[in-house]
Amino acid sequence: VVYGSLSHHFLSGLLERVVAAERREHHRPALREVLLDLPWRRLIAADLLPTTVIAAGLALLVVPGLVALTWFSVTLPIVNLERKPVLASFARSYELVRGHSWRAFGVAICAFAIPEFAVGSIARVTHHLTQNAILTAIGHAIPAIVLLPIAALPIVMLTFDLVDLDNDASSDATSSPTR
Repeated sequence: VVYGSLSHHFLSGLLERVVAAERREHHRPALREVLLDLPWRRLIAADLLPTTVIAAGLALLVVPGLVALTWFSVTLPIVNLERKPVLASFARSYELVRGHSWRAFGVAICAFAIPEFAVGSIARVTHHLTQNAILTAIGHAIPAIVLLPIAALPIVMLTFDLVDLDNDASSDATSSPTR
Protein backbone atom coordinates (compact mmCIF):
# COMPACT_ATOMS: atom_id res chain seq x y z
CA VAL A 1 0.00 0.00 0.00
CA VAL A 2 2.79 2.44 0.93
CA TYR A 3 4.77 1.87 -2.28
CA GLY A 4 1.66 2.29 -4.42
CA SER A 5 0.67 5.44 -2.56
CA LEU A 6 4.13 7.02 -2.73
CA SER A 7 4.53 6.17 -6.40
CA HIS A 8 1.04 7.59 -7.00
CA HIS A 9 2.01 10.84 -5.23
CA PHE A 10 5.25 11.12 -7.16
CA LEU A 11 3.67 10.45 -10.56
CA SER A 12 0.76 12.75 -9.75
CA GLY A 13 3.22 15.50 -8.85
CA LEU A 14 5.30 14.84 -11.93
CA LEU A 15 2.24 14.89 -14.19
CA GLU A 16 0.97 18.06 -12.56
CA ARG A 17 4.32 19.76 -13.17
CA VAL A 18 4.60 18.57 -16.78
CA VAL A 19 1.01 19.51 -17.64
CA ALA A 20 1.42 22.89 -15.92
CA ALA A 21 4.66 23.52 -17.82
CA GLU A 22 2.97 22.66 -21.13
CA ARG A 23 -0.08 24.82 -20.41
CA ARG A 24 2.00 27.78 -19.26
CA GLU A 25 4.77 27.27 -21.84
CA HIS A 26 7.46 26.89 -19.15
CA HIS A 27 10.37 24.45 -19.10
CA ARG A 28 9.62 20.86 -18.17
CA PRO A 29 10.98 20.02 -14.73
CA ALA A 30 13.58 17.30 -14.27
CA LEU A 31 12.61 14.21 -12.27
CA ARG A 32 15.04 15.16 -9.50
CA GLU A 33 13.56 18.66 -9.33
CA VAL A 34 10.05 17.27 -8.90
CA LEU A 35 11.17 14.68 -6.36
CA LEU A 36 12.86 17.31 -4.20
CA ASP A 37 10.12 19.92 -4.58
CA LEU A 38 6.99 17.88 -3.85
CA PRO A 39 5.28 18.72 -0.55
CA TRP A 40 5.60 15.12 0.66
CA ARG A 41 4.26 15.58 4.22
CA ARG A 42 1.16 17.42 3.06
CA LEU A 43 0.58 14.91 0.24
CA ILE A 44 0.76 11.97 2.64
CA ALA A 45 -1.49 13.71 5.17
CA ALA A 46 -3.89 14.67 2.38
CA ASP A 47 -3.92 11.03 1.28
CA LEU A 48 -4.49 9.52 4.72
CA LEU A 49 -7.35 11.81 5.72
CA PRO A 50 -9.68 11.20 2.74
CA THR A 51 -8.76 7.51 2.70
CA THR A 52 -9.96 7.30 6.31
CA VAL A 53 -13.12 9.31 5.58
CA ILE A 54 -13.92 7.32 2.44
CA ALA A 55 -13.27 3.96 4.18
CA ALA A 56 -15.46 4.99 7.13
CA GLY A 57 -18.18 6.17 4.76
CA LEU A 58 -18.04 2.93 2.81
CA ALA A 59 -18.09 0.90 6.02
CA LEU A 60 -21.13 2.72 7.38
CA LEU A 61 -23.03 2.96 4.15
CA VAL A 62 -21.77 2.96 0.60
CA VAL A 63 -23.21 6.35 -0.35
CA PRO A 64 -21.28 8.53 2.18
CA GLY A 65 -18.02 6.93 1.06
CA LEU A 66 -18.78 7.59 -2.59
CA VAL A 67 -19.77 11.19 -1.80
CA ALA A 68 -16.46 11.69 0.05
CA LEU A 69 -14.57 10.07 -2.84
CA THR A 70 -16.23 12.54 -5.22
CA TRP A 71 -15.80 15.67 -3.10
CA PHE A 72 -12.15 15.04 -2.31
CA SER A 73 -11.05 13.45 -5.59
CA VAL A 74 -8.81 16.38 -6.59
CA THR A 75 -7.32 17.09 -3.15
CA LEU A 76 -3.85 15.67 -3.84
CA PRO A 77 -3.27 17.60 -7.07
CA ILE A 78 -4.52 20.76 -5.32
CA VAL A 79 -1.97 20.27 -2.51
CA ASN A 80 0.75 20.20 -5.13
CA LEU A 81 -0.64 22.66 -7.69
CA GLU A 82 -1.79 25.43 -5.37
CA ARG A 83 0.55 24.64 -2.44
CA LYS A 84 -2.30 24.98 0.03
CA PRO A 85 -2.30 23.39 3.49
CA VAL A 86 -4.09 20.05 3.78
CA LEU A 87 -7.45 21.24 5.15
CA ALA A 88 -7.55 24.20 2.75
CA SER A 89 -6.90 21.74 -0.10
CA PHE A 90 -9.91 19.69 1.00
CA ALA A 91 -12.07 22.80 0.99
CA ARG A 92 -10.72 23.77 -2.44
CA SER A 93 -11.39 20.27 -3.79
CA TYR A 94 -14.98 20.46 -2.57
CA GLU A 95 -15.33 23.95 -4.07
CA LEU A 96 -14.01 22.84 -7.47
CA VAL A 97 -16.04 19.63 -7.63
CA ARG A 98 -19.32 21.32 -6.60
CA GLY A 99 -21.39 21.63 -9.77
CA HIS A 100 -19.31 18.96 -11.51
CA SER A 101 -19.99 16.07 -9.14
CA TRP A 102 -21.04 13.47 -11.70
CA ARG A 103 -17.97 14.13 -13.83
CA ALA A 104 -15.68 14.00 -10.79
CA PHE A 105 -17.42 10.84 -9.57
CA GLY A 106 -16.97 9.10 -12.93
CA VAL A 107 -13.31 10.05 -13.23
CA ALA A 108 -12.60 9.12 -9.59
CA ILE A 109 -14.29 5.72 -9.85
CA CYS A 110 -12.41 4.88 -13.03
CA ALA A 111 -9.11 6.26 -11.76
CA PHE A 112 -9.21 4.65 -8.31
CA ALA A 113 -11.53 1.66 -8.34
CA ILE A 114 -10.42 0.00 -11.56
CA PRO A 115 -6.69 -0.07 -10.71
CA GLU A 116 -7.44 -1.11 -7.10
CA PHE A 117 -9.67 -3.93 -8.34
CA ALA A 118 -6.97 -5.10 -10.76
CA VAL A 119 -4.27 -4.99 -8.07
CA GLY A 120 -6.44 -6.90 -5.61
CA SER A 121 -7.43 -9.47 -8.24
CA ILE A 122 -3.84 -10.13 -9.25
CA ALA A 123 -2.83 -10.47 -5.59
CA ARG A 124 -5.68 -12.94 -4.94
CA VAL A 125 -4.78 -15.03 -7.99
CA THR A 126 -1.11 -15.02 -6.98
CA HIS A 127 -2.04 -16.14 -3.47
CA HIS A 128 -4.37 -18.83 -4.78
CA LEU A 129 -1.73 -20.20 -7.15
CA THR A 130 1.29 -20.02 -4.87
CA GLN A 131 0.02 -20.04 -1.25
CA ASN A 132 3.26 -18.17 -0.52
CA ALA A 133 3.16 -14.90 1.46
CA ILE A 134 6.26 -13.47 -0.22
CA LEU A 135 5.04 -14.21 -3.74
CA THR A 136 1.61 -12.85 -2.82
CA ALA A 137 3.23 -9.63 -1.60
CA ILE A 138 5.18 -9.39 -4.85
CA GLY A 139 1.98 -10.17 -6.76
CA HIS A 140 0.43 -7.18 -5.02
CA ALA A 141 3.43 -4.84 -5.17
CA ILE A 142 4.23 -5.04 -8.87
CA PRO A 143 0.77 -4.22 -10.21
CA ALA A 144 0.32 -1.56 -7.50
CA ILE A 145 3.56 0.14 -8.51
CA VAL A 146 2.55 0.01 -12.18
CA LEU A 147 -1.20 0.65 -12.05
CA LEU A 148 -1.83 3.01 -9.15
CA PRO A 149 0.33 5.85 -10.51
CA ILE A 150 -1.56 5.61 -13.81
CA ALA A 151 -4.65 6.62 -11.85
CA ALA A 152 -3.02 10.00 -11.32
CA LEU A 153 -3.35 11.14 -14.94
CA PRO A 154 -7.14 11.43 -15.19
CA ILE A 155 -7.30 13.03 -11.73
CA VAL A 156 -4.61 15.59 -12.62
CA MET A 157 -6.35 16.41 -15.91
CA LEU A 158 -9.69 16.74 -14.12
CA THR A 159 -8.07 19.09 -11.60
CA PHE A 160 -6.67 21.34 -14.33
CA ASP A 161 -10.04 21.39 -16.10
CA LEU A 162 -11.91 22.27 -12.89
CA VAL A 163 -9.38 24.98 -11.98
CA ASP A 164 -9.70 26.44 -15.49
CA LEU A 165 -13.50 26.41 -15.23
CA ASP A 166 -13.29 28.09 -11.82
CA ASN A 167 -10.87 30.72 -13.16
CA ASP A 168 -13.16 31.36 -16.14
CA ALA A 169 -16.17 31.73 -13.83
CA SER A 170 -14.21 34.06 -11.55
CA SER A 171 -13.02 36.23 -14.44
CA ASP A 172 -16.56 36.35 -15.89
CA ALA A 173 -17.91 37.44 -12.52
CA THR A 174 -15.32 40.20 -12.14
CA SER A 175 -15.63 41.46 -15.71
CA SER A 176 -19.43 41.63 -15.88
CA PRO A 177 -20.81 45.10 -15.23
CA THR A 178 -22.71 45.63 -12.00
CA ARG A 179 -25.94 47.54 -11.96
